[in-house]
Amino acid sequence: MAYYGAPYNSVPEFITNAKQNPGKVTFSFSGIGTATHLVAEPFKTVAGIEMHQGQ
Repeated sequence: MAYYGAPYNSVPEFITNAKQNPGKVTFSFSGIGTATHLVAEPFKTVAGIEMHQGQ
């Protein structure tokens, strides 16, 4: 079952989907410099994907 209607069920599927849809993935965090922000930034680099910060 996809999470909140997303077309993936695992992290590898998420990465594949993000690579197939560059610039269409958005992530949210609770503020610049917070744990969620500091985890998302290196994740993008290691995974080799492009994600945009949600407002």
